[in-house]
Amino acid sequence: MTIDKKKSRPIVFLLALLIFVLIYGLFIRPNYHLINKGTIYLEATGSGKLDTIKGTQITTMSDGYYIATREGLTKYTFDQKSVWNKSYHLNELLFLVEAPYMAVVNITGKEAYIFNGDGNIATIKTNHNIVSGNLNEVGFLTLILEEDNKHFINMYDYQGRMVIERRTIFKEDGFPISVAVAKDASRMMTSHLDVTQHVIESIITFLDFSGKGEEFTDRVIGHERLNGTLAARINFMDNEHAVVIGDNLLTFYYMDPLPELIKSISLDAEIEDIETLNEQLILKFGEAISPEGEALSQKVVIFSKKGEIEGELIFEDEVTNLSTQEDALFVIQGSRVLKYIGKRKIWETNLHKDIISIYELSNNRYLIEYEYDFEILKLKDI
Repeated sequence: MTIDKKKSRPIVFLLALLIFVLIYGLFIRPNYHLINKGTIYLEATGSGKLDTIKGTQITTMSDGYYIATREGLTKYTFDQKSVWNKSYHLNELLFLVEAPYMAVVNITGKEAYIFNGDGNIATIKTNHNIVSGNLNEVGFLTLILEEDNKHFINMYDYQGRMVIERRTIFKEDGFPISVAVAKDASRMMTSHLDVTQHVIESIITFLDFSGKGEEFTDRVIGHERLNGTLAARINFMDNEHAVVIGDNLLTFYYMDPLPELIKSISLDAEIEDIETLNEQLILKFGEAISPEGEALSQKVVIFSKKGEIEGELIFEDEVTNLSTQEDALFVIQGSRVLKYIGKRKIWETNLHKDIISIYELSNNRYLIEYEYDFEILKLKDI
């Protein structure tokens, strides 16, 4: 049997074309930065305004993006169609996000709202004014409340039921400035500022709500006093490890159940941005604390949950913001953004104005937050 070569040529050509299209669509197009010096190009498919007067904030989850203002929270699809809206009226907005949960807190008011992707799942009414709050990954919302010289630290589950109530007195405990809850809600840490001795001192209190904490009075398993530092933020890295972030000091702890200081690090430069990723603490530094110190605005430092430095990223230009999502770290330098997985740069791109934050919607789509607006962008065809 003989094969007619002339008739077979179109079939061979079509097969080759089909293979090329598959290779292009699956490998070349989404990864062309690998052969383009790591640079990708993005083009806008949608945009919107962010009303700074209303305190507008934006975030994304797997099925859409959310815009919170002092007047309401709205969910949109990535095609910019409204899905649902919850109206409220706040004095000052605190918008907390720990996927799949979100919380809207009325600072100086007496209400807070817990959400997931389907809408408002709990409304919390308090008897005292709210001054701060914290949300963890399983939807536990912790609120710091104030009345006269007394403060209350209340924790609520994702259904809005109060599970913990703790009262503190300013003259005895100081002013509460930060609170954090472990990922499984078994432990809590608080930071109080004490200036009664005319010096700054942060008092860190450790609490255990598991069976191990039952034998301790009020479940308080320990205290730590940090002289000369303002401990404005606490982060649990997992259920047992936590870090206290001061203006000039980092302290890392392990709890089982008693707290153990495992690392203390004095800082030479101001902390300007903080992110956590895969049980790592990622810091962007700024100006030197002392006149003879070194500015570190071109450096990003990655710490383990035990306080060890696991990596440093050093750039020629100043780093302006950080953003994290799943396994990715986005380093922002004005209008330029670079994506890293670990210490490996995946790609970089340049946009037309300074970036506040970036959200990856898929391998080829992104939401970019600017100061007054946002854009939804896709990978540009080549």
